[in-house]
Amino acid sequence: MLDHEERPDPPENDAPSKPVVTPDKRELPRRRRGLLIGSTVAIALVVIAGVVLRERIFPEPFSVPTPPHTPGPVPIPGTMILIPGGKYHMGSNDGFFKQEEPVHEVEVKSFYLDETEVTVAAYSACVRAGACQPAPTTVDWEDMVEAHRKKWAEFCNGDRPDRQDHPVNCIDWLYADTYCKAQGRRLPTEQEWEYVARGGGEQRKYPWGDELPSPRLTNLCGPECSVVVNRIRAWGPLYPESDAWAGTAPVGSFPAGNSKWGAKDMLGNVQEWLSNPFCPYPEPTCDSTARDARGSGWLSNQPHKVRLARRNSDVIWHRSGDLGVRCAKDAEPPP
Repeated sequence: MLDHEERPDPPENDAPSKPVVTPDKRELPRRRRGLLIGSTVAIALVVIAGVVLRERIFPEPFSVPTPPHTPGPVPIPGTMILIPGGKYHMGSNDGFFKQEEPVHEVEVKSFYLDETEVTVAAYSACVRAGACQPAPTTVDWEDMVEAHRKKWAEFCNGDRPDRQDHPVNCIDWLYADTYCKAQGRRLPTEQEWEYVARGGGEQRKYPWGDELPSPRLTNLCGPECSVVVNRIRAWGPLYPESDAWAGTAPVGSFPAGNSKWGAKDMLGNVQEWLSNPFCPYPEPTCDSTARDARGSGWLSNQPHKVRLARRNSDVIWHRSGDLGVRCAKDAEPPP
């Protein structure tokens, strides 16, 4: 049966039908009116309860909102910065994680580092050239709960047209290593990464200095991130102010948070895969198959996890929406 919105109008030449007389509500017996009202309320409550129950059992898929964005000039993908060599003190003795101890002096030779994290556009160009596999649009890690796999995958940028200036993510260590090698580059070492983030011998607490992280400086987990992640699990924000991005942001969107030498997004946006095995300090090499990832991505929501000394060990097949890559290159020896 057609409902009232779909019922066709009568032809113009047809005589109007006899009007249907509906008794006034006041003429209905009081008992009958009460039954009608009670039935209506009961039906409404059942409908509401059904909607709530359905939402809990079969929640609708969510998508990561993309806010309006008018950034400054987007850095040219692949631009590199010369990082002058020097010494600094690596690690931390503040008691947060034993794997950060002991503080030890490290000397780093001059090298080049990508100005930004590798973008979706840059990675896709490698795919079109036949040197890289397409960026995965799924996630995978240890203890993955299958019921959540599809939801977490919605944070993967893949080759989305609206994410071309965002960092490529959801790639494992092998994808990252392959990409850098295809560019004639390599993954940075853990020692190099922390050296740049700390400003070398300046021993900065954060890439920009000692000021606490805020939406002015970086893309970590603000209230908009907390809202979308709460669809999967309880996830409070790091700070109460909005940084405008529920997931990744276009690279270079937070220039006030640049490092000493101009490297962008060294903290926030996505964590970055590094080259060397995950070894106890101060050993630079060992037989571990795990790799370190640095930079505390947009999912980070706890103060002790956004410190530059924090080490994050992952299996090489780990893929997540807050994990990407930045490449390095040895500096040419002077003539």
